[in-house]
Amino acid sequence: MGIGDRLDEWRALGVITEAQHATLTALVRRERFSVFVELSALLYLGVLSVVGGLAWTFRDYVQNLGDAAILGILTLLLAVSFGYCISKAVPYAHGEVESPSLAYDYVLYFGCLIVATTLAFIETRFGVFHGWDTQLLLSALLFGGLAYRFD
Repeated sequence: MGIGDRLDEWRALGVITEAQHATLTALVRRERFSVFVELSALLYLGVLSVVGGLAWTFRDYVQNLGDAAILGILTLLLAVSFGYCISKAVPYAHGEVESPSLAYDYVLYFGCLIVATTLAFIETRFGVFHGWDTQLLLSALLFGGLAYRFD
């Protein structure tokens, strides 16, 4: 009795569902399957980790690096990420638009996180916004505009 036979038996007994049977049978037969969701989750966590690491590094070394260096690095990262998104963007359409590449959405996400990090750094160091509510409102308006433009 092979694995395929056992899967058929389990399906007949109701141990596994039809969808589970189809997935497991495809694995047993070594058929191709998509890992898009897993790759997307890893890219999402990777971008989040990079920005979190930047924020942590800047917080710990703010005295050594200086405000100008930190703002310069954040501005450079912001310009590179949004420059990439603008150069690769497809024209605006009222319907749903396909992303030009897999990395495109994550570069845009990276840029948005850098904007949030920059605004948080400015508020923490200089208190320009006189509270977090203004900074959050600015972030929400900018992110809404970016989401509308880049779909």
